[in-house]
Parts: sequence; C-alpha cells; structure tokens
Amino acid sequence: MNKRIKYSSDRAAARRIWRDERGSAVLESSAVLPLLIISILLLMLMSLLVYERVVLYYSASAAGERVAFRWDNSSRDPISGIAPAGRYDALYWRLGDDDMLDGVFGPFTGKQSDNRLALPLSQTDVSPGESLPVRKMKPSAGRVAVSYNGDMEYQRTPMLRRVVVRLSSSVVMGQIARLSGRSNSRVKASSVIIDPVEFIRNVDLARYYAVKFGSGRTAADKRAKATAILSERKAVTGATEGGTS
Repeated sequence: MNKRIKYSSDRAAARRIWRDERGSAVLESSAVLPLLIISILLLMLMSLLVYERVVLYYSASAAGERVAFRWDNSSRDPISGIAPAGRYDALYWRLGDDDMLDGVFGPFTGKQSDNRLALPLSQTDVSPGESLPVRKMKPSAGRVAVSYNGDMEYQRTPMLRRVVVRLSSSVVMGQIARLSGRSNSRVKASSVIIDPVEFIRNVDLARYYAVKFGSGRTAADKRAKATAILSERKAVTGATEGGTS
C-alpha cells in the first residue's frame, strides 16, 4: 500500500515538473538563438558575394562598352568618347589591322591575330609592333581596377565583332566563394562593336569578289591571287597611322 502511494506521488511530482513552464524561455532561446545568428551571418555573407559579383560584372561590362564605343576612332577619350578634332585612324585600317582578310578570305589567310590583353595592365603606353585593335583596347583596359585579374580580347568573325572581358577577384570573397566550390568570383561580359562603315565596306568587298571569282574551275586561282594582292596591301597599310576616314 505504501509503495502504491509513493508511486502515485512520484508520478504527480513528475507531472507537475513536466507542466511547469518556468525557464522555458531560456531553454528555447538557447536552442533557437544560435541558429538565428548563423542564418543572419550566412545571409550577410551571401549578400557580400552577390554584391561583389555585381560590381565585378559592372566593371567588365563598362570596360567592354567603352572599347566598343570608341572602336571607330582610337583617339577617342576612353571615358567621354569624344574624339579630338582632326585625329582619325587610317582610311583602310580595317583592311590592314582589323583582320578583314581573315573574315572575307579566312581559308586563305590563315589564323587570326591574337588580340588579347592581360588584366590588370602593367603599362598603357603603345609598344612597337602592336596591332591597332590592341591599341584601341589599351586605354579602357588600363582603367580596370588593379585588384581584378583577367583578360580583354577582341574577337572577329565575318559578321560579328565583339570585345570580351573576363574578370576574376578573390580579394573580398576568397573564403566565401570556396563554399560554392569556386576559389574566386569570375564573370564574363561581351560588347558587340557596331561599325556601319566597316559593315558596308565588307559587304561591298564580298559582293565584288563573288562576281569576280565566279564558280568555275579557275575560281580558286582567282581567290588565291586576290588574297596575295590584299595581303601585300595589308602589310603596307597595316603600319599606316593617321589620315582621314
């Protein structure tokens, strides 16, 4: 009998302890607060990662747009785009320095020139032997922040010309980016070059030689002869600077 009474009193005491809500706020806070703090920190870190990628992409896009805008005249200011009066690129610079022969006579002129700049630039001065596309890219490429690594490349096809900028950064987000499986932030931006003068001249050139070459057995010989002539002219006009367009 006494055992039964003791058992009943123990159950009642345990039931009272279980139903007692004193200290529950402290217990719940100690369980939830760390999770809340970790969630806030993760959101802040992800926000920083997104912010850096946005700034990085803006820098790449702005650099490419500046180059594309001033492509028709390398004397244009890299920021305002204003060209000094009386200063232009050579009249036939597209033939000599823009790899136009590779676009029209690609199978006959070989590989295109390597028009690429490593970023950040160590110096923006013009070096001997540099192609005009490289000189066109240098002023804008020199304004890319030194904390960014990457390259700027001019890509040319028969119908499309564009400036591609690739940038990466690990200054701020080195450890955070590794959480997503990457050692740094990388972005790629491309800007299409709109040059109506070049387009019209290329179309006229292609139409002219399409009629001249014809489709007979002598077409290949005519194309080879035209390529040789234009290659010689490219060697002469490619080194020409100044003039009017």
